[in-house]
Amino acid sequence: VHVAGVGDYHLASITCLADPCPLPSAAKKKGLRDREKLFYAPMSDLGDLLYDKDAIYININDHMVQFSKMDQQNSSTTDK
Repeated sequence: VHVAGVGDYHLASITCLADPCPLPSAAKKKGLRDREKLFYAPMSDLGDLLYDKDAIYININDHMVQFSKMDQQNSSTTDK
């Protein structure tokens, strides 16, 4: 393999990886509410993932968030 500006190299092995942004198939019908989110830009803070120095944040839409109900024992101790 020739790498421009670096030189010629011999490969010991090659690993096949899946395409992170495959082409859309023609057979799939989309509605008006469907949105395409096909992009591959890690560490770019684009879309639903936000990378920080110490953490990764995931943006979840408000209508998809579900909270668990508190049981009676825990709620009685926090009310005091």
